[in-house]
Amino acid sequence: NALATSGFYLEIKDNLDLPIIIYHQFNSKIDQMQLHQKNYIYINKNSKAVLFEKFINENIKTFISINTNIDVENNSHIKNYILNSHNTENCIFRFKKVNIAASANYESFIFSNITKTIRDEVEINLNESLAECYLYYTQFLKNDEDHEIKVKINHLAENTQSNQFSKSIIDGTAKGIYQGKIFVDQIAQKTNGYQLIKSVLLSDQCTFHSKPELEIYADDVKCSHGSSSTSLNKDELFYLMARGIPEKQAKRLIVQGFLSEVIEKISDDVFKNYFISKSEEMLK
Repeated sequence: NALATSGFYLEIKDNLDLPIIIYHQFNSKIDQMQLHQKNYIYINKNSKAVLFEKFINENIKTFISINTNIDVENNSHIKNYILNSHNTENCIFRFKKVNIAASANYESFIFSNITKTIRDEVEINLNESLAECYLYYTQFLKNDEDHEIKVKINHLAENTQSNQFSKSIIDGTAKGIYQGKIFVDQIAQKTNGYQLIKSVLLSDQCTFHSKPELEIYADDVKCSHGSSSTSLNKDELFYLMARGIPEKQAKRLIVQGFLSEVIEKISDDVFKNYFISKSEEMLK
């Protein structure tokens, strides 16, 4: 906050039929070693919108921090989709804080591929009854790429719901990290919190760190968390190759099927198809 010198204010007052597309473009015209941006998004009552953020990066070495606050008012619905791609030099830190009011819904999906160094930190406050949030992540990291995701969801009222689902493919010397915490206040009875983190490691040099957490002070809740890391399933690979599919193509099909389970969770059909095509492109 102290270093922020730029940013935008976006207010949505109605139901929007078309998505809002935000381009974060960093190119060779930038002569600064650091860029710090602070944004604010306000979703009025009874509004619906889709926000698509696309990061476009040229080969420049800049540290970029983006701090975004989002307020989602009563009975509003916001879908926030993010594409990280072709960032070979920048170091990007993003902090996003979302406050969700009664009967409001926030859905977020982040797709990462070819990312030098990115840290996503997300804090969600489910402040009133029937507030919901759904966070989905897929990443395919290779070479020396690094992506850290840190999520904290605070259930602060009765009858709130959250869902975290992340799948990662790690190759080369890449490093992936996912820290996810569900906090349930003592007044937040009838909370439903779900968290699942999965990764597939394709080389002996890559790493994936997972830290799921639950901190619960209410007694009438349904909360679960799980995490698993494994290598490519040899039985599945053998099954495909035994039917005449070349090894390289068989591996691609397994990886694509692994990631598509998360992409299928996207509720907007246009962007679901968009990210399916992106996953196919990155595996070519």
